[in-house]
Amino acid sequence: MICNVSFPVAPDYYAKKFDDNVLYHEVIAYGYFVTVFRNCQYWGPKEECRFCDINENARQMKESKTFTLNAPVKPVAHVEEVGREVSREALAKEGHQAGVRFLITGGTITKTLRGMTEDEFYAQYTRALKFGGPRRHVALQTNAKTKDEVKFLHSQGMDEHNANMEVWDRKLFEWINPGKNRRIGYDEWVKRMLDSVDILGEFNVRPNFVGGIEMSKPNGFATISEAVASTTEGIDVMMRHGVDPRFNQWRREPNTNLVKEHAQPPIPTEFYIRLMGNRYDLWKKYGLNLPTKRELTAARCYMGNDHGTYDDYPLLMEAPWYQDPSCRTPEQVLQKAAGWQAPRRLSIHGRRTFRRSCAAGERLLRALIRRRATPGWPPRVPRPPSCATASAPAGTGSAGSRRPLATRSTRTRRCARAGRRRAAIAAPAARRCFWHCSAARPSACSRPGCRAPCRAAFPAGARRSAGTSWRLASPS
Repeated sequence: MICNVSFPVAPDYYAKKFDDNVLYHEVIAYGYFVTVFRNCQYWGPKEECRFCDINENARQMKESKTFTLNAPVKPVAHVEEVGREVSREALAKEGHQAGVRFLITGGTITKTLRGMTEDEFYAQYTRALKFGGPRRHVALQTNAKTKDEVKFLHSQGMDEHNANMEVWDRKLFEWINPGKNRRIGYDEWVKRMLDSVDILGEFNVRPNFVGGIEMSKPNGFATISEAVASTTEGIDVMMRHGVDPRFNQWRREPNTNLVKEHAQPPIPTEFYIRLMGNRYDLWKKYGLNLPTKRELTAARCYMGNDHGTYDDYPLLMEAPWYQDPSCRTPEQVLQKAAGWQAPRRLSIHGRRTFRRSCAAGERLLRALIRRRATPGWPPRVPRPPSCATASAPAGTGSAGSRRPLATRSTRTRRCARAGRRRAAIAAPAARRCFWHCSAARPSACSRPGCRAPCRAAFPAGARRSAGTSWRLASPS
């Protein structure tokens, strides 16, 4: 036996659908993957990337009757709602609001789409996913962007940018990516990728390369050594500047221009082994970050990506639980990777039966459902109790009326903010438990090791206000 083979279990939200019968998983797949625009405005063999079949897939989808969402553009409201459902499921599964990751992708927009430029079009989806829930990491996959464009998209919620270069060699880039070469060019593409690190930081600029396309016929490299050497040179340049390139295996799609025009033999496995070994050596040399997993499905979160070996290789070499000989099954690897002390009832091969891991998380989820709130973090962070927030001082309004803080004078509001800050500094014990008590009863917190247990965080005279903050019943 070489290894265990397993299939990821579909998340619970896969069984849900909208009122218009659109299935949730056709909006966001695998708990993270969002193709918001299924066409590409690089049309025809003189513009399309020669390995890509996105436009052919869109044509086939229009003719298919098996999909519930055939439109090329996905509604923003649908994407936002399914994103919330992913966060809800992560909360219910882990017992706390676990972080999730989304990858937004789609075709190139050379001019406009529905009256919006490419940046404006994709920004509406980054806002919907980034600010639609707590602990979210949003990656966007588009053409290479200038510094100003990256700053704009970053302000709209983009945490990571993937400017997919596809192949490093200059001549192959010009041949395989005619539209990208005409619109941006090789040198400008590389410059924009490296500049993006200054804004987004290391490990947040991750362009994709189609591993093996270096040997495509008739213009590719003839030997494995030449192909590996060319791409390794590119990895060295990128990692030296903090760019962390990704690689997937070239799938010879039958309706792409490369396969139509020339017979393409399979790429030898030796190419991928040598290339990933070189990538790991350079990753180690330049001290880049160990890959982190924020996936919803357990198999992807704790056992690596199923699309490429670029992240698996460093984890196999550096993470103890990736190479522990005592873990003989996927379930055992998952147990050790997640750090669970007691075994959980789960299955990677069949229907998932995750048991709720935290009683406090269950109580929080039920409380949120009863209040018809969005599970996750409330829109306002609760303030610590202080006399400054108890009531408006008399005489601030006409005839001594009590008015809300928002309607008082600027000076009064500043004094109130200063009072709250002084109260927070003087009484740090009054800070509440951050994760478990925002919507549930404060006395019900049972989080182990909580720095500020709710029983001690609020004095006996505390009461709940109409908002999310807690105030003293009478100023002291």
